Amino acid sequence: MATTLMDLLGVEPSRTGLLDECDRWLICHIPGKPVAKGRPRARSRGGKVTLYTPDTTLKGEAWVRQCWMDQVGQVLLSGPLEVRLLIHNPIPKSWNLKQQALAHADQTRPVTKPDLDNVGKLALDALNGIGWFDDSQVVRLVTDKRFAMPSLGTSLWIAVREWQHSDRDWLA
Repeated sequence: MATTLMDLLGVEPSRTGLLDECDRWLICHIPGKPVAKGRPRARSRGGKVTLYTPDTTLKGEAWVRQCWMDQVGQVLLSGPLEVRLLIHNPIPKSWNLKQQALAHADQTRPVTKPDLDNVGKLALDALNGIGWFDDSQVVRLVTDKRFAMPSLGTSLWIAVREWQHSDRDWLA
């Protein structure tokens, strides 16, 4: 069974790679295990306390930026934005065949680390200055966490478009 971007994210990609129409999405695939943004750490040297960002966070943000630049390029979107994130986690190897079948059929979802919000924070922060000016422009964020299909592997998908008002908005 072929999996399309519509199946994965509920969006159709832009043909031009630019947001020439408000219903066009810019889509980026980040292969590998999704990384959550870590909390700042503190260390004391010579009686002074300094804060630093964990290496896994720095490497994760760099990987997201590199994949975005390779696939989309620097676009610096302005105005309100809608972002969709799809996190694909690995199916635990310890699971029996019945549990694995449920995961393959999307009948169960991962309730393990990494947390949705921390993966989203890393992705949004990583694209500051290359995908948009600042992640404060994101007015709608839809995040989903699923098990990875063996053919796709663990990954993070990012879809971005200019926000547009909809009468079908569930908050309206």
